[in-house]
Amino acid sequence: MASSSVTTSRASRLQAFLRSPDIPASFYTNTTTDDNVLAVAKQFDILYQKYFPDRKPLFLSPNNECQRPKMICSFVRPTSLPYDQLFDLEGCCQFVADYMRYEPLHDPSVYDDEYDDTVEQLPLQIVSPATALDWQIGNCFEMSLVLASFLIGANFNAYVVVGAATKAVCLSDQRNIMWEGELPKEVNSDDEVEDNLPKNNPYVPLIPEKLTLRLTTDPDPEQISMTDSVTLSLADYAKADDIPNVRGGTVSPIHSWVIVLPGGRRSLSKAVFVEPSTGQLIPLSASDNHYTSIEALFNHQDYYVNMRPEAPVSYLSPDLADGSQWESLFSYANPSDDELDSLAGTLSATRRAFVSDLAATMAAATISMGEASDSSRGRRMYIPNLWSNELTLSRQQYESRYPAGYKEITYVNAVVRRYAPYSQSDYRILEVIVPDAEYTELNETHVLYAHRADKLRRTSVFPSPAPQSSCKKESSILSSNSSLSLAKAPGGPRKIVEWYEKGRMHNTAVEGLREFIYEPGKQRIMKFYWRARRDGLYCRTELLYDANTLRKVKEFYKGRSDRLWYRSFTFGRPSTVRERNIHNLILHGPGSSSALREYPRLDPVRISQKFLRDESVSARKDVAKTTFLRPASEAKSSGNNAIPSMGEMWVFFHYDAGSILRPYHMFAKPSSSVEEYIAASATGKPIEPPVRVVALPGEEPPSALDLYNERKWLSAVEAACLMEQRVKSDECMDIIKAIEQDHNKVQPVLSAYDTLRNRPKETEAERARKLAEAARLEESRKDYLAPYIAKLETPADFDGNYLGVRLSVDQAKQVRDEALQELKDRLIQRGRIMQSRMDKEKEEFNKRQQLYRKNCDASALEGDKDTEAFALYCKEATWRMKVLDERLLQHIDHASDKYNQLAQRLAEDPRLSALYNPDPS
Repeated sequence: MASSSVTTSRASRLQAFLRSPDIPASFYTNTTTDDNVLAVAKQFDILYQKYFPDRKPLFLSPNNECQRPKMICSFVRPTSLPYDQLFDLEGCCQFVADYMRYEPLHDPSVYDDEYDDTVEQLPLQIVSPATALDWQIGNCFEMSLVLASFLIGANFNAYVVVGAATKAVCLSDQRNIMWEGELPKEVNSDDEVEDNLPKNNPYVPLIPEKLTLRLTTDPDPEQISMTDSVTLSLADYAKADDIPNVRGGTVSPIHSWVIVLPGGRRSLSKAVFVEPSTGQLIPLSASDNHYTSIEALFNHQDYYVNMRPEAPVSYLSPDLADGSQWESLFSYANPSDDELDSLAGTLSATRRAFVSDLAATMAAATISMGEASDSSRGRRMYIPNLWSNELTLSRQQYESRYPAGYKEITYVNAVVRRYAPYSQSDYRILEVIVPDAEYTELNETHVLYAHRADKLRRTSVFPSPAPQSSCKKESSILSSNSSLSLAKAPGGPRKIVEWYEKGRMHNTAVEGLREFIYEPGKQRIMKFYWRARRDGLYCRTELLYDANTLRKVKEFYKGRSDRLWYRSFTFGRPSTVRERNIHNLILHGPGSSSALREYPRLDPVRISQKFLRDESVSARKDVAKTTFLRPASEAKSSGNNAIPSMGEMWVFFHYDAGSILRPYHMFAKPSSSVEEYIAASATGKPIEPPVRVVALPGEEPPSALDLYNERKWLSAVEAACLMEQRVKSDECMDIIKAIEQDHNKVQPVLSAYDTLRNRPKETEAERARKLAEAARLEESRKDYLAPYIAKLETPADFDGNYLGVRLSVDQAKQVRDEALQELKDRLIQRGRIMQSRMDKEKEEFNKRQQLYRKNCDASALEGDKDTEAFALYCKEATWRMKVLDERLLQHIDHASDKYNQLAQRLAEDPRLSALYNPDPS
């Protein structure tokens, strides 16, 4: 009903409620206690209007759903539900604001006229908190009642406030308010220190902060206790007489919200306002920006009237015991003459007359209700609040969170969309649209996910400055499941960033993808959880010539035993259609060509590796960088004329301390072109590749054998780099393919404790059939003939239903005889048990009596102790024998009746009809 109630009008919802046959009688009737409370409230209102005719009317007895007047305090129904969030102040307030949809008291157009006093009228009818919670929609009073009921149930000292507020607050218009939330701060994988603490760790607040040492000359920090804070508030309020009326000449729209005062949970030390439509906590010092005045506040126990409504809200005293500020409605404690004299300096003559008349009226009401005993003095009147239904929330309703699972809020700087878990096909839970940092006229979109099997937790889409309507961009972002397909679309975003949680797997191995950054036409970056990978790769950057051509690949490593920290592969521009297709396939994935046996290869024209310093080796012999260049013939085929005529292998060593020079060796490689091979074969002299050796001054050059070994080592390193390049390229394409598949078909992750979604899906008819089958089997197990029928030979297709079996004459006779014989045996056995107990009791009595007679003379000498004990035993034994005798006689009388009843039941049992009602044919 809640989902349909959100979209229907209030009148339609009330009509549907009144048509319900389950309305309790308390909704349209009042008890004697209810009438007494209403009478007291009416007397208070009469006196209030008499002494303060210029004040607004009090909100005391509105009508409920059935147009029955109820005391407003009885609408508050303190409730404690078994959900952790409802026991926290911020969590409870935010849940009510999210779960219910706000409905203004009046039509929004009425608030535009600042002289229309319609917005000052109190509602004549409000619904109970249970009904509002079931509808998931309500006005400010109804949402405040629901919130106060939950807060009081969680042991907070909460009150519903009746007053006036600004137009934006009354309409819950946040379009002129800055979004105070913030997106999660992402930690880059290339940072030296990573945050290993789990998110939402409950033990983090228990870790003590690092103490700061203070000098003896430093002043002590100021500490304000709760008593001091109340005193300061009273001191500030003392200046309120000098403050002009804040109402002005315009009207003040009526509104309701919640105030939470100290005195409940220890975690709250200062009073705070709560706006139910947004869940925002507003301190008293900042309340004037939201609320203009307070008329009264109430909870389930009392109703307090603000006697100085002209003062600003921030100057009001939070102490309800302050008689100069608040007047209680249901307090039976009459002020004494001393108290009136003490207040004479602060109360006006009108106020003193009102208090005196109110005390007399309350005393008369007490006498008329018969509660004038001494025990009732000094306590408040009982306010019945059990007329309304209990506030209930099932686990499914609690997790649905928002009306229809979705809620959108528009701020001046952002549009925030919140979704219930598992309500969307891509399992998004939050979407934030904010102005772009580079192009302020465009908006960037940030989407947060949860419970996804691919571990995706956030996607950020940054718009392209290409001319395109914002509506079209936003709709494409919402409709596209894959960010990669969104980037391929014409006029797509300029940048897409995706963040993943730990534990992402690929082919039973840890893939470790942490962050995926794609800038179409510029670069593509993959960052990894390098501690989870065997090779220590933490970043892979692919630079592009254009959107379809790969230029360079950079790989960064950490924590490797070979001290490798950088590797890069440079590719030339494609010169043929085949090469262009290979580039396009590598960048965009196989797409629909998922039947490829192996991915295409791209040979780099340049390979570079860089290594960290090894302190155990001399810097002149410690390799810092290796570079491999392809021969010129291969470079020409790639269209790159900057490559030398022969392939080269370079090895650079580390710098010495304080040196600006470092040694390096260059080994040329013979070209692999066919023309040069034929020329060398014709001359019969192989071309010896040249070698360039640059050594530091004073250092001997390496020998020919060392250079030969070094050349072989470099050739092996080059082959290993090419093999590693192919492995990493295949892994990159696998990741792109997996991301595409995961986005197109999102799989959820369900907790083992999620009983709502782990339940197998079945229709209502199937579930009803299973319940009926279980009930039938349970009834069959309780069948009185089941033990006897089970002894018979049953057919192979017997389903265990003993109630529907049909027996032959011989089988029926066997079942009947066994049932009657077993009952007869039980009755006889029970009679024998009673008789044995009777005989045992008589035997014990005779033994005690003979023992008493033998010791009769000694008992006379000792006194009457044994005589009194024997008399008490005789009394108890006689009573036990009498009870046993009566039970035995009763058993004998009823035994024949039970036997006859079973015989009659067997004769009427349809399963034995073959014995009692044989077929005449």
